[in-house]
Amino acid sequence: MALESEALFLRRAVRAGVLDVDKGTAALYVYSQLKQMGAQFTFGQFLVERGLLSNIALSALEGGSQTQLKKVDTVGDFQLIELIGEGQNGAVFRALQKSLNRHVALKILNSAISNDPAALEQFQREARATAKLNHPNVVQGIDVGSDQGLHYFAMELIDGGSARTLLDSADGMLEENGCLNIIRDAAEGLKAAHAAGLLHRDLKPDNILLTQEGEAKLADLGISQKLGKASTEPGGEFWASPPYVAPEVIQGVADGDPRSDIYSLGATLFELLAGRPPFIGDTPEDIMHQHLHAEVPDIQSFRPDVTVQTASLLKRMLAKDVNERVPSAQTVVDAVKRILALKTQAAAPPPPPPPQPPPPARRPLTPHSGNVRPGMQRPGQRPMNRQKPRGRR
Repeated sequence: MALESEALFLRRAVRAGVLDVDKGTAALYVYSQLKQMGAQFTFGQFLVERGLLSNIALSALEGGSQTQLKKVDTVGDFQLIELIGEGQNGAVFRALQKSLNRHVALKILNSAISNDPAALEQFQREARATAKLNHPNVVQGIDVGSDQGLHYFAMELIDGGSARTLLDSADGMLEENGCLNIIRDAAEGLKAAHAAGLLHRDLKPDNILLTQEGEAKLADLGISQKLGKASTEPGGEFWASPPYVAPEVIQGVADGDPRSDIYSLGATLFELLAGRPPFIGDTPEDIMHQHLHAEVPDIQSFRPDVTVQTASLLKRMLAKDVNERVPSAQTVVDAVKRILALKTQAAAPPPPPPPQPPPPARRPLTPHSGNVRPGMQRPGQRPMNRQKPRGRR
C-alpha cells in the first residue's frame, strides 16, 4: 500500500528535528501494517500515541509553513531535544539552554491556556513567582517567555523520574518508609510554596519528581494560583485531577485554602501505599461524587503492614471537612518525622544487658581467719610436735 503522504510527513518531522529518523521509520512500517488492517487514525496521531511526537509538534507539522517547521525545534533560547511528557496543560521537553550550555526542562503551554488571556497572564505571573522560590524540595524555575506564538516555562531538569514512575517500576507496591520520605519532602516544598502565597492545586504522583539521590521535588507550580482566590466557581471548570481533588474544590468553595493541597497530598500518599487512589470510578463525575460522599477506605485493608500511626495520619489528611483535616504542611512534616523515628526505634536491636559487677576478691587466709582456729593444722602444713604436758610432781 502506497504511503506517500505518510513518508512525506516523516521526512518533514525529521527535518524539523522533532522525530528521530530510525524510530520514525520503524513506526511507519508498523503503521503500514495497521493501515492494511483498516486503521482509521493518521500517521501523526499514531506517532503521538506511541510517545514519539508531541501534540504541539503535530499541530505545527500539519498546519505550519515550511518556515515555521524549520524553527519548530527551537523556542527562544532553548533547543528542543526530546519529549519528556505531555499532559492537559502542555508538553514538557528536555531542552538545551544555548546561552548557558545547560540542559533544562521546557514546558510549552497548550492552546487552551495560551488562547485565554486571563489564564495566560496568571500563568506568567505565577511562573515568575515560582522562579523566585529557592527551596530544595521545589523544582527551580528558570525563565518564562514566549516565541513564535508558543508560551513556555523553563525549569530545573530533574532526571530521576517521578513518584509515578517509581510506583510503576515497583508494580504498585512501595515500602512505607519510602512513601513517607517522599511525602515529607513534598510537604516541605508545599510549606515553602504556601509561605510564598502559592497554592499548588494539582498535587499527584506525576507532579512529584525525584532526583537520582531520591530527594523529592514539587513540580508544576507554574499552574498554581494565588492564595485567597477561589479555585473554581460552583459547577465550573477546574484544573485539578479528579482522583486527588479535595471536596471543597469540587464544590467551588475552596477560596484558596492551602488545606486543599493537604488533601491531594494525602490522596497521593494513599496511592503510593496501596497502588491505587482512594477513590476510583468509570468517570470523573463518579470519582468526584465519592470524594464528596463516600467514606475514605482504610489503608490497612489494602496494606495490613502499614503502621497505625501512618494510617491515622492518612485519615486526617483525607478528612472531608477542612476543619478536621491536618491544618498545614508543617504538621505533615512533623508527623512524618515522628513516625519515621518510631519505626527506626522499633527496628533497632535491643541494647545489650548491662555488664555484671565482678565477684568480690577472696582474701588470703591467715592463721586467725576463717574457720582456722589456733592450733589447727592447715592444709599442706607439716604436723607439729606436741609435747605431753608434764604432770605435777
